[in-house]
Amino acid sequence: MDQNNPLSEITHKRRVSALGPGGLTRERAGFEVRDVHPTHYGRVCPIETPEGPNIGLINSLAAYARTNQYGFLESPYRVVKEGVVTDDIVFLSAIEEADHVIAQASATMDAKKQLIDELVAVRHLNEFTVKAPEDVTLMDVSPKQVVSVAASLIPFLEHDDANRALMGSNMQRQAVPTLRADKPLVAGVDIYNLTKYTRSNQNTCINQRPLVSKGDVVQRSDIMADGPSTDMGELALGQNMRIAFMAWNGFNFEDSICLSERVVQEDRFTTIHIQELTCVARDTKLGPEEITADIPNVGEAALNKLDEAGIVYVGAEVGAGDILVGKVTPKGETQLTPEEKLLRAIFGEKASDVKDTSLRVPTGTKGTVIDVQVFTRDGVERDSRALSIEKMQLDEIRKDLNEEFRIVEGATFERLRSALNGQVVEGGAGLKKGSVISNEVLDGLEHGQWFKLRMAEDALNEQLEKAQAYIVDRRRLLDDKFEDKKRKLQQGDDLAPGVLKIVKVYLAIRRRIQPGDKMAGRHGNKGVVSVIMPVEDMPHDANGTPVDVVLNPLGVPSRMNVGQILETHLGL
Repeated sequence: MDQNNPLSEITHKRRVSALGPGGLTRERAGFEVRDVHPTHYGRVCPIETPEGPNIGLINSLAAYARTNQYGFLESPYRVVKEGVVTDDIVFLSAIEEADHVIAQASATMDAKKQLIDELVAVRHLNEFTVKAPEDVTLMDVSPKQVVSVAASLIPFLEHDDANRALMGSNMQRQAVPTLRADKPLVAGVDIYNLTKYTRSNQNTCINQRPLVSKGDVVQRSDIMADGPSTDMGELALGQNMRIAFMAWNGFNFEDSICLSERVVQEDRFTTIHIQELTCVARDTKLGPEEITADIPNVGEAALNKLDEAGIVYVGAEVGAGDILVGKVTPKGETQLTPEEKLLRAIFGEKASDVKDTSLRVPTGTKGTVIDVQVFTRDGVERDSRALSIEKMQLDEIRKDLNEEFRIVEGATFERLRSALNGQVVEGGAGLKKGSVISNEVLDGLEHGQWFKLRMAEDALNEQLEKAQAYIVDRRRLLDDKFEDKKRKLQQGDDLAPGVLKIVKVYLAIRRRIQPGDKMAGRHGNKGVVSVIMPVEDMPHDANGTPVDVVLNPLGVPSRMNVGQILETHLGL
C-alpha cells in the first residue's frame, strides 16, 4: 500500500479501476471509455486520474460516494419538497437519479430553507437546465461531492485549469512528511500506543506525537495525537512559505525554484527516511552461517558499535561501510599459501575456513540505528541480543497491562467512594457498628480493606461484592492476556527453508532539501530547486522582510492555474 503520507493511503484505498480481469486493457481502451461521463457526477472524480497510459482508466471515488449492496456507486442528495430543502439524505445510483430534478448545493435559500430564485439551475435527464423551485426534487449535499478527497484539498480549485488540478491532486500524494508539520493557512478504558519512528512502505517515517497532557479533560472528537503530515489533527502535507513571483537573475528559468537559506537552516523541508537493512544467516552446504562479533581480518575500531552477539547497538551513529551485523560464512577448502598455513598453525582452524559476509551500511548512506529485530528459527538457540529484545518487549507489555489495571481499579474505587460516603457501617475493617463513613475514613483504609466493610444497607454490600469480583476478574483477564503474548513472543519464528536467523536493522536517515529536489504547490505548480541563496541575497518587501521562495511569474499565464495567486494573497 502507498504510505507516503496519510492522503496517499486514503487515495489508494478509494481507487476505482477499469483494468484487470473482466475489464479493459490499456491497449484496447479508446477515448470514449477514458472520458468524463455525466453519470460520474458525485460518484467518480473528474479531476484525479493518472497521467500517461492509465488516464481515465484508473479513477478515484468522489468525496461522499459509496457502493451499494449490488456494487453500484451511489451519491448523497438532500430531499426537496415543494421548494423547501429538508435535512433528509438519500443515496441514489446513476440509474435511480435519472428522472429526478437535482439542484446544485450553491442554490440560494432563505432562513426557512425555501429556494428563493424564480429559476433554479438543475440537472435533469443528465442535462443541465433551469426549472422552477417547486419542480426540484433533490439537491446536492455539498459542492465538494463532485471531486475526490485529494482534489477537494486544492484551494480555489474552480480557478485552476483541469490539467493543472489533475497534477496538483496527484502531487499532493507524493509529499514526503517533514520534520515538523505545518497545517495550511488556507484549509471503556482504551490505551492508545503511539507509533514512534516506524518505517512505512515508502521508507518514510511514521511518528505520532501526543497533543494532550496528564490531567487534561478530553471528550469525544477531541484530538489526542498527531501523526506524520498532520498538525493539530489537520492534514499538513507541506509548509507555509512566503512567496515572490518575479524573475531573479535567471535562477528560476523554466520552472526552477530559488530557495532561501533560512528554509534549510530552520529544517522547514527536512525529512526523515527509515531504511530497512536485512541480514540472513542460512544453512549452506559447507555448514551454517553464523552471526557473530568474531570476524576475521577486521580491526577493533570496526567492531566497537557491535554487541557480543555481533549486532549493532540501537542509537549508534553509522556511516557508509560500517558493520551493522557481523556474519561469517564457511568457505571450501582451497590451496593454502605459506602465510595462511602459518596463521592456521597459530590461530587454529577458525582463521582460514570462514569468510566475512557482514551486513554493512550502503555507500552514500549515513544515519542512526533506531531499531533492531532478530527472528530465529524454531529449534535454533537464541543469542543474547534476541533474548534482551524479548525481555524488553515483555516488560513493555506488562507495563501497559499494569497501567490498564491501575486505571480500571482507580475508576472502580472512585465509584465506591461516592456510594459509601456518608453511609452507616455495621462493622468490619476495624470500624465500630454505627460508624459513619467519610472520605477521611476511606483514605485511612487500604483498598483491600474496603471489601471487608459490612454496610447497613444490603444494596451497598452487594455493590462491594460486585466491585471485588470485577477487580479480581479483570486482573485474571490481564494476566491471561500477558501469558498469551509471552507465549507468542517466545515461540520460534516461521522462516523460509534453509534460513536459520534474520536480523533487520532500521536506519533513520535525515535529509535536508538541496538543489535538484522537486517541490510543488497544490495547483500543479511544480519545479526543481535550482539554487539555495543566502537570506541577504533574497528579494524583500517594503518592510524589509525577505521572502522564502522565488517562483517564475511565467509559470502562471500559460498553465491557467490562477488559484496559486489567490492562495498567496489569502495567505498574506
